[in-house]
Amino acid sequence: MSKERIIKKMLKDIEKNMPDKVRVERALYRIGSLLEKKTKEQIVKQKLVDLGGLMNSFRFTVTRSTKSKKSDYLVLEFGSYGVPYARIHEFGTVGAGGSLPDIVPRNKRFLTIPKAPWAKRRRAKDFNLVRMGRVLVDPDKLPNNMREGEPIPENAIGFILAKRARIKPKRYMQKALRQARPTIIEILRELGQ
Repeated sequence: MSKERIIKKMLKDIEKNMPDKVRVERALYRIGSLLEKKTKEQIVKQKLVDLGGLMNSFRFTVTRSTKSKKSDYLVLEFGSYGVPYARIHEFGTVGAGGSLPDIVPRNKRFLTIPKAPWAKRRRAKDFNLVRMGRVLVDPDKLPNNMREGEPIPENAIGFILAKRARIKPKRYMQKALRQARPTIIEILRELGQ
């Protein structure tokens, strides 16, 4: 028997023993659901939840790819869609040990970063604030007898002014993948049986 016939016979045997595409598709859906669940758990665990935009941005899709005429195969894609800051939380910025550039203001001198609970989800221009060094404070929350050089009370600070923001990498997707790995391997083993 020639080498070519042996290879063709081996390929036919492999095709017979391969699981059908429906089982593969179901397995990919299970893996996608698992990754979505584990990622959301990591987001909650690392306290990255504010309004839920990041958590609700994760999706997975299973599609058929027909790049070549001889074979078509299934592809599982998983990630965050529509939330530009998701990658900043995952990879971090260079100044904090990450891989993305630090965040800098585009058309202003400073970034205004909300600090007080009353300033969250609001803009600095929504308030009547006074600049004191590198912070914007609410004058109504300052003590009447405050002297120059005294520390500003924490509850009076609304926003911090910064030339750049550095964000540490959280790696929530990598941690979720690491947690899901044994289950993914088990799903793939079941598929091979």
